[in-house]
Amino acid sequence: MKGDAAMKFYEDPLYIKMCKEAKEIQKEWKPEFGDFISIGGRIESICILGYKHKAQYSDRKKDYSWFRVSCRGVGISWPYFTYPPQTDHDEEFLEYIVWLPRQDQLQEIWRQEYLKNPTESGWFGEFTKWLDSKYDDEGRNPDELFDTMEQLWLVFIMCLRFKKKWNPETEKWEALDEC
Repeated sequence: MKGDAAMKFYEDPLYIKMCKEAKEIQKEWKPEFGDFISIGGRIESICILGYKHKAQYSDRKKDYSWFRVSCRGVGISWPYFTYPPQTDHDEEFLEYIVWLPRQDQLQEIWRQEYLKNPTESGWFGEFTKWLDSKYDDEGRNPDELFDTMEQLWLVFIMCLRFKKKWNPETEKWEALDEC
């Protein structure tokens, strides 16, 4: 891996862009206390979810959780939201946020997928085998192209589960026949 080891994953402009474009990963998100999000995919609006409160009301079809959104360096007009969305306010807010999964969250997404079709190498072994594979047309391995473990795990999941590859020129995920 290359890059600045001191940069936090949620401050990484490339990772934010990759997450924003990874619609399949965004659909996996179930908000939890401590999750990192970006408002509109911008680095200057990194936020963390806090003050989770589970609400149960007899007049609602489903229970929901209430989250306080704390952002650094930016005032936001939505200091809280509920999930699943309960109001138009919640729906509107959720359209603008980009979930920035931590490494452990990405690993759990893969582990759950792996359990559907286990192999002898194990769920983590699949990742290490993939790290030794050639990722681009120049024959470079993934860890030569991506800076952080979060980037690597995101690329791995998008490749093996969703058959998509990150194109650095277009900054988009592109469909593959196989990975």
